Amino acid sequence: GIVLPESSVEEQRVGAVVFVGKDCKGMEPGEIVLFGIYAGLEVEIDGKLFIVMREEEVLGSIQDA
Repeated sequence: GIVLPESSVEEQRVGAVVFVGKDCKGMEPGEIVLFGIYAGLEVEIDGKLFIVMREEEVLGSIQDA
């Protein structure tokens, strides 16, 4: 296997999906997703921060246990 030092592991962020494009098949609005700290493009609209990203940048979905 591969062993990586903790300093080389990218941090993750969590967010709620607000809108998906017509070609996005893997996510739905309201879903909670995990993505890398450098994923997407941060955009501020009416004082709220949004991150616009490609579906490929989402690392996974957080499901209720």
